[in-house]
Amino acid sequence: MQPVCVLALTMSLIALVVASIGAYASLKERTASRILFNILNYKNINKLLKELKQKPKKRYIVFEVLGDCQVDEQALWRVLRETIREVLGSPGLIKSGVALVYYNPHLKRGILRVRNNYKNQVLGSLGLIRRISNCEVLVLPISTSGTLKSAKKILNNK
Repeated sequence: MQPVCVLALTMSLIALVVASIGAYASLKERTASRILFNILNYKNINKLLKELKQKPKKRYIVFEVLGDCQVDEQALWRVLRETIREVLGSPGLIKSGVALVYYNPHLKRGILRVRNNYKNQVLGSLGLIRRISNCEVLVLPISTSGTLKSAKKILNNK
């Protein structure tokens, strides 16, 4: 064999070995990254399952309706729902779990129940309400509470 052919054969053999080592290392990295990814996903899945097993935490928002007109409960609930739907969208309205727990039309005060994660968005959407059944109103949140009992205390004291 001529020295040029031996040199070319040796170079191609070295290139083949280097490529094989690179492919093996790449495969090894991908395998390691897949294992790491599966471990992270396993932890995330366990965390998600743990969260799904727990009851969602609720907050109670005590609010007051300021205005000259009497506002009935159905009209207030309809406007509250529509405003929250505009801010959060329909899926957000459902996920927030908003419910009008109590409303006193004479005091014009009420209590909303909402999931803890959506408390700030619901508080912000209360400030956007300007009209209820052709009356100019302003809905002011007074306080938030973790229990219905303390929310009722706040409602009666203020």
